[in-house]
Amino acid sequence: MKYILHIFYTLLIVATGVLCVACGDEEDDSADSSQDSTYPVLQITPQEILANGKDTAWISVTFQGKDVTDEASIFVNGKPYAGKTFTTLKTGTYEIHAVYQYQVTDKCVVTALSDPDTDTRYSNFRRRLLAVQYTGTWCGYCPRVSLAIKYFNEHYDTADDVVFVAAHYGDGMQTNFANVLNDYQKIEGFPTLLLNLNNNAVVDQAQANKSGAEKIEIARASAMKTEARSNIRAEVSQADDQGNITVTAKVKVNTDGKYRIAAWLLEDSVAEAQHDYIQYNDPSIHTHHNIVCASSAPQSAIGEPFEEGEDLKAEHTYPAIFTFNPAKQCVSNPENCRIIIVVTRASGSTFYVDNVKKCDIGETVEYEYND
Repeated sequence: MKYILHIFYTLLIVATGVLCVACGDEEDDSADSSQDSTYPVLQITPQEILANGKDTAWISVTFQGKDVTDEASIFVNGKPYAGKTFTTLKTGTYEIHAVYQYQVTDKCVVTALSDPDTDTRYSNFRRRLLAVQYTGTWCGYCPRVSLAIKYFNEHYDTADDVVFVAAHYGDGMQTNFANVLNDYQKIEGFPTLLLNLNNNAVVDQAQANKSGAEKIEIARASAMKTEARSNIRAEVSQADDQGNITVTAKVKVNTDGKYRIAAWLLEDSVAEAQHDYIQYNDPSIHTHHNIVCASSAPQSAIGEPFEEGEDLKAEHTYPAIFTFNPAKQCVSNPENCRIIIVVTRASGSTFYVDNVKKCDIGETVEYEYND
């Protein structure tokens, strides 16, 4: 019956041209005070909750300064809703409005986000690969790989499977951690492109653009046959007053084994002239991306053990926290920096990359699955 009345009220308001008051949080002073005394006001606090059935959005309706929530009719996504609080187990956006004395409030949108603490899946993890490009601006043949990566990213739907980083040597973008990577993989020739810190996973150095991208795709398809045993969630804070950012990660594992973790700080869009022996004459080769700046494990290419150690148990989640200062650790411009989380897993006595996740500063990335 309430739903029928709601339709009647809505049609009546449209016919008479009544305007509704804007929705806002309780501390929102944007609504016009003169309208507050004439029209009902719907307020939702907060307008972003976790979809865990517990996190709550509080609903209130006021009219002429009086709380009339009990007398108002509440609707969620157009359907009658009982109560002053809203919770849900389903992620998504929900439109809420109220009707009081034939007047309809504006709609408020509540967003329900995934709650990582209620995600208990430990199978079918989405995997990404780490591709380390060993390069330098003095290397006249290095544009072959840079242009192959560019073509691969622009033309292959599978490009999202690969996280590219560039370890520079002998130029202005060389960093201490790039040296650690070079020494760990015993790089003797430039350019070299290796997957997952595995010296056997060499991407054949073909020509640039299409043929080089084809080689990357072949290597990607082969590496993706191995399932990920870890799954990564990460949150990167904005810089504080001292320029520090905090990386908060959680890692699920679905197989017993030895694991390690590290966060790497990368930088994009650094302009520096690149030698070009083959004369591709492509201006893009003079802007460098994915530059390895620093690591939370500055002396270890394979990362460091978790706080609980490196022997992890299946169907458990392990936290990790790291701190960086992009203003001090980036090569050029901290605004162009981002973070990747690298989880390695032991195969015999050697650790290879099991999974990797990238995250921009001020952003959050969730666990991912193949379904």
